[in-house]
Amino acid sequence: LLRQKSYDVAQLQDLRTQLYGILAAADDQGFAKPFAALVLSEVARTDRIEPWMTDQERSEMLKKATAYLQSVNDYRGLDPEFGWRHGVAHGSDWLLQLAVNPKLDVAQLRELTDAVALKVFASEGHSYIFGEPGRLARPVLFAAKRDIRTEAEWLAWLQVLLKGMDEPTKAYKDVNWMAKRQNLVAFLDSLYIESDLSNEETLKPLHN
Repeated sequence: LLRQKSYDVAQLQDLRTQLYGILAAADDQGFAKPFAALVLSEVARTDRIEPWMTDQERSEMLKKATAYLQSVNDYRGLDPEFGWRHGVAHGSDWLLQLAVNPKLDVAQLRELTDAVALKVFASEGHSYIFGEPGRLARPVLFAAKRDIRTEAEWLAWLQVLLKGMDEPTKAYKDVNWMAKRQNLVAFLDSLYIESDLSNEETLKPLHN
């Protein structure tokens, strides 16, 4: 319905309000919030295709999207009996639609990529197994196409990520350290491969 432009602006505003309410409410089973985030990614897409939000509304959505991603602590993906939750992936999809919106400025895109970086490692001891690193990489890649950082600034951004592994006494001796390494390598691999396959000059710093 959203992609067919079946909703007018008033209906989109109402839908957005309802979805924000779901994100703020309890979610004992863990399904409501991830799918609210996924639908909000489609709401964000409508604004990218035909802008209808104010700058303030768009800024508020960015803050809610980054806050949602940071709040995810239920890492369940596919449940053989009940289906998908996939909170990190859906939060990443929401940020992706914001990353490709030309109405967001450089400062906002930097804020967005910084929020992604904070979720690369997940909670202590958890290894992503449902494709989350690739989904986290996508909003970073699309933001990078907007030339939001110099090569030196991207290098500094990546160095901050690498510092998360700066625990020499635990290296290859600790399960939590190994989980963090697994998540980081998968994320960096996604950045490297996608930037390598692209001809975009602005993605070269993520490849080099």
